[in-house]
Amino acid sequence: MLKATVIFSQVVVGIYLAGDIARQNPKFDAFLSLVEDGYHNLNNRIRESQIQEGMGLLRKLAGVCAFIFFLLLITVPRLSADPEWYSTVFIYCFFGAIAVWGGLSWCMQHTKTLGNAGWVICLTLVSPFALALLEKQTGIPVLAQFLGPLFYLFAKLGFPIDPLPGTWAMAFILCGFLIFALVVQYILTWAIAIPVMALSVLAVVGIIQFAKIVNVIAPKKAFSGLMIVIFILLGVVQYVWL
Repeated sequence: MLKATVIFSQVVVGIYLAGDIARQNPKFDAFLSLVEDGYHNLNNRIRESQIQEGMGLLRKLAGVCAFIFFLLLITVPRLSADPEWYSTVFIYCFFGAIAVWGGLSWCMQHTKTLGNAGWVICLTLVSPFALALLEKQTGIPVLAQFLGPLFYLFAKLGFPIDPLPGTWAMAFILCGFLIFALVVQYILTWAIAIPVMALSVLAVVGIIQFAKIVNVIAPKKAFSGLMIVIFILLGVVQYVWL
């Protein structure tokens, strides 16, 4: 399959590079001219763009891809003869796009993201004391229900809590646990976002450098330079792998 794809691509690129032979049909020539002009403008925009601009575009593209992969995930497997294979592929693609979008959003808009989540964090930290006040007013042991699994874990680790502390003490314990959970989540988010950010920067830099190489090869018609690069790469692939 790879060999057939490489040979077919070489034939297509070779026909294009043949020049006037491939452009004798006026409609096909008009189509190629439209593609050439469009790619030339795109290549110029890419090679002149900054890394920050490219990262923003990549973040938006990842968000669009995540939405597309989600739609494919809920539709294509139902219509295919091998739903398990398609489901697996689209799940990986969906979560990959989400990881790129989330990682870039976290790194590039960190302050804004934390600001938007500020009220959620405040509500989370205040909620144990609101529950303690509710417990004092009603006499219903609300906090013990929330802290039951945590106290059970402490007992398994050799630190049994018996008898249960007072209501306000349990509120402080729950608040401390929630702070610990938020800190762990914050650290894990950075642990995921930093590699995603690093790989995305490399990808953007690579695309910009590729656009510059194409412009060096063919400054007046970037699409011709692209075809030359593809033709060379296909030759390398055929020599190395086929």
